[in-house]
This record gives sequence, C-alpha cells and structure tokens, in this order.
Amino acid sequence: MEYIERLRATPSKKERKRIVKERKGAEEKGEREKEREEKSREKKENFWMFDPRKKSRLPTGHSEMTARGLKRKKNVIYIPAFFGEDRYRGQHRYYYRAVQLAEKHINDAGGINGRELSVTTDMPLSEAIIGGVPALGPTRSTDVMDVSDATKVFPIPIAIGGTNVDLLQGNPGLFRCRPDDSLVANAIVNYIKGDMKLTRLGILYDSDIFGTGGAHLVEQGCNNNELTIVRKETYTAGDKNYLAKLDSLRGAGIEVMVVYGTDPEDVAEIQKKYRSLGSPPPYEYIGSPSSGMRACLDLSGNDAEDLIVIADYVPGRPAIQKYANEYRGRYNEDMDPTAAWYYDALKILGMAVGEVRRGPQAIIRAIRKIQNYEGVLGTYDFTADGNGLHKVSVVRIKNGGHELIK
Repeated sequence: MEYIERLRATPSKKERKRIVKERKGAEEKGEREKEREEKSREKKENFWMFDPRKKSRLPTGHSEMTARGLKRKKNVIYIPAFFGEDRYRGQHRYYYRAVQLAEKHINDAGGINGRELSVTTDMPLSEAIIGGVPALGPTRSTDVMDVSDATKVFPIPIAIGGTNVDLLQGNPGLFRCRPDDSLVANAIVNYIKGDMKLTRLGILYDSDIFGTGGAHLVEQGCNNNELTIVRKETYTAGDKNYLAKLDSLRGAGIEVMVVYGTDPEDVAEIQKKYRSLGSPPPYEYIGSPSSGMRACLDLSGNDAEDLIVIADYVPGRPAIQKYANEYRGRYNEDMDPTAAWYYDALKILGMAVGEVRRGPQAIIRAIRKIQNYEGVLGTYDFTADGNGLHKVSVVRIKNGGHELIK
C-alpha cells in the first residue's frame, strides 16, 4: 500500500520510474535471499547428498543404495575396496555376518528413528565421500591408511578395526572399535615378565604397517622392563620360508617368540611350522590378536592348541556370550571375536545417526561423546582422538576357542 501511495503522490514521471525500479530491485533481492535461505536449509537437511567440493547435487536417478537413498533410509556402507566379492570367504565371512546380524537387530528394534537401516557394498568410496555417508571401514591397518588418505580433506564417519596406534592422526572422521596396539604390546610384555618369568625374546612380524608398528611397541616395552630382544625376524604376506625364520630364532637362544602377524593364512602357517620344531617346542609362543582369529584357527587346527594369544575382549562377559549364541543360531558356526567389532561399530553408528539425524560432522561429534556403552567386545568410552576400547585379555587356545587366563 505504501508503494502505491508513493507513486500517486509523485508528479514526476522520471521519479515514478525510479520508485518502480527501486521496488523491483527490492523484490529481486528478497527473492534471492529467500532462495539462498532455502538452499542453505536444504543443504543442512540433505547433507548426505551434498558435495562440498563441487557445490552440486549427485545426479538424479541413482538407486536406493546411493547417497540419495541413504538420505531416505539412513544407510551405512562398507568400503568395497576391502570387501567386494570376498565377503563370503575366509575371515571376511565373519566380518560380513557380524554386520548382517547388527543390521537385523537394529531393524527388528524399529530401525533408526523409525526408518529402515540398509547396508550396502555397492557404492564406491568416492560417492560415500561426496554424499557424506557414514561407513564401516577396514580391519587391516594398511587398508585403513588408504581409506584415511582419501577422506582427510572431507572427513566422513568411518569405524575402523585397524589397531596401529598412528592411524587416527590427522583424520577426525576415524573412530576405532578395537583396542590399539599399545594395549596389546603392554599386555604381551607384562605377561612375559610377570607370568612367564622369561627375559629373552624373539619377535616374528609382518613387514606391513601393522606388524612393524606392533613389533616396535613390544620392543619399547621390553626396553622399559629390562627384557632383552635377542633377535627379530620379519616376513611379507605369502612368505613360505617360515621354518628358516623359526630356526633362526631357536639358534639365537630365545625363550619366547612374539608373533605380530596380519593375515590369518600366514599366521596359521607359522603356527604349523612352530609345532614342527618338536614337542615340547624349544621356546614359548605368544601372539597378537591375529593369532586367535577364527580363520587362522580354522586353518591351523590342532597346531594352535594351548598357544597364548592376546584377545580384543574378555571372554565370559554376558554380552559376548549372547552374541556368540545368536551368531551360532543364525549361521550355524562359531563367531569370531576379532570380527565382532563390526557388530558394535554398526550399532554405534546407528546410535549417532539417530541422535543427530543429519550431517557427517554432527555424527562424528556424537560418536566422540559416547561413553559407557556396553558393546559385545567391551565398554566403549570414546576419547577425543577416537579410541573406543581400552582393555584386552590374555587367552589360551583351547578346543579351537579362547580360554581366559587373565
């Protein structure tokens, strides 16, 4: 009304044109501001679909397993680079089934805020980054490094099982659902010194980032506890010369061998060759958690019996017993404790997504705040740098399973 009255009260044609132009400019400015506000609101609500680098949307017509579907269904994805077609074979079978079981339990309980949770292996990592999609990451530390390098600039929430102590540095999106190698190395050194009462050690380790990092921590612990590393032997994945390395350790006069291996196939072969040294063996054996992986024990069979291993969890807890029973009831096989972190990780991601509802940064912050969460592997208390579990145990392999020592 004020605009009309101004026009009527202005006799000059030139002045009326100026008022009209001014009004039109104000309307256009208002429309632009409204459009910017709408885009800003849409960006925040649909962050799953937003590419912060290109300032653009993902193409339309994507299947429900893409970021557009994730926005609707609150999906979480795997990283196909480490799963792919291997998800039903070897150790990956235990990982995949742990996630399947968690997915079922979440959806049976109503999903996430009433929406179905769907897990997929059919999305490339690049699309997960673009969509800001939460992800379940690798177990191998080497694979975690590759994923971390790809997501440092635009972090997305990624649960990892890699235990190398340096993995979380420089990437706020990573959060670890297994105890890191500093805890494992401390347990190894303390058990050798306090329980075995031995002082002369040999270390056999994988040459990858996991094996070298773990061996270094064990060596540091020995130096701090007046234990002697007599000899170190390293190998690469698929090495066939394990017997020569074991003989080298025997010739050095070690009392106990620490095995820090990565792949279950290699560790199982080491266990077989260790048993071939004689009965009783010339020195004791204590291994990192890979020495107790289900796929390793399946391959080594009786040769793994009575070996000492550090475990990611404490056997006998009600949560692990319940998980073991449900896993066996669904898949007709024993679960793998070293794979159970995938179950916990998906439940943790689901809680965080349900709490904040949108935005990878908000999900990351929510995960960091999780404290005293009772998972299958233990109590999760996330630190500022993303470590969730802080306890390990020492077990003996008995009848193909883990028997708690301490």
